[in-house]
Amino acid sequence: MFRARLILILLLTAVFARGQETVAPTTLTKAALVLKDGGRDILAYLDSQRQGTLASLRIDDSVLLRGIAVGQPVAMETRHSLPAEKEVRSLGVVSFVWQRRLWLGVGGAAACVMVLAAWVLGLRRSVSNQKAVVAERAASESAIREINATLEKRVADRTSDLASARDDLSEALHTERELNELKSRFVTLVSHEFRTPLGITMSAVELMRHYDEKLPAEQRKELCEDIYRATRQMGGLMEQVLVLGRVEAGKLTCRPVPIDLITLAQKLADESLSVTNRRCSIEWSALTTLEGARGDETLLRHILANLLSNAAKYSPAGGTVRFTARRDGTHCVFTVEDKGIGIPEGDREKLFDAFHRCSNVGETPGTGLGLVIVRRCVEQHGGTLDFVSRVGGGTTFTVWLPLFAGVE
Repeated sequence: MFRARLILILLLTAVFARGQETVAPTTLTKAALVLKDGGRDILAYLDSQRQGTLASLRIDDSVLLRGIAVGQPVAMETRHSLPAEKEVRSLGVVSFVWQRRLWLGVGGAAACVMVLAAWVLGLRRSVSNQKAVVAERAASESAIREINATLEKRVADRTSDLASARDDLSEALHTERELNELKSRFVTLVSHEFRTPLGITMSAVELMRHYDEKLPAEQRKELCEDIYRATRQMGGLMEQVLVLGRVEAGKLTCRPVPIDLITLAQKLADESLSVTNRRCSIEWSALTTLEGARGDETLLRHILANLLSNAAKYSPAGGTVRFTARRDGTHCVFTVEDKGIGIPEGDREKLFDAFHRCSNVGETPGTGLGLVIVRRCVEQHGGTLDFVSRVGGGTTFTVWLPLFAGVE
């Protein structure tokens, strides 16, 4: 017989079956338990007269058990009889089970923390990767913008170069057309303005060669006068061409020196009367004092002589050309006024082009170089040129030259 009273501190390591079975038509209740005693497992069957006596027990409880052991003490199967409910009582979960649960909880918490840390680390890596992707995308977009800007600049430069080349080509074509027109005008000038005086000269020379002794003195004098006028006309034409060439080449520069304007103007008026065979009278007058002037006499001669010659040439015979000068601050203002044929509106735009002659000049000889030379010489002298004209009512040219600069 095993001890009547057994106090066991039991640790339930497995789930015990609470199977209830009725072996007889009584109130006896049976339950199977696995008990641990040291290193030995004991299978115990508990008999209780009241159903549900073991319902308050939980797995891994420490149990205080009072009962009667039935069977051999050394057998694996031991039966205990529980006469009353109070014979079995739970002492709570044993300590090492608590420790195990604690370690399981700590391990689970640690595992959760590790999982959370891994998730946070993965999230940080994901955010870092996203930032890297965003930075790379921003760098790519910046590079694309730079490439687009470079391409746009290249396209703009190439477009500008093409536009410049087109403008240069257009200007070259325009210049070529102007040169062709200039050449055509020059050919016309040579064929007309030079042929006529040459023909007159050759005709007079032929007459004098063959009939010199038979010609009366008066006729010989007229022939000599024709030769003189034709030669002088050709000399004037050549002089104008040479002067224009020197101006265009920059060889005719302004060299101001003290000059007597009244004496120079009177001399130019007399020379114009002689050149035009006194076709028109020239009235010269100084409207203010002109003392202290400084200018280039060569440029002044080209300016005023051409204006006076044109005024007399395109005025009716016996007319009057008014030639005046006055001081206006640091400038001297020259005015040449005639009552001639005037300048048509359609010719005013090309009035200062080389070899251009107005459409209303008729048979009046001329080169179309006089006003070109006048304008270039005025520009060389740092002055300005203007005119007003009315067809059939005459023309007035006004020239402003800084001949009194520095003179108080």
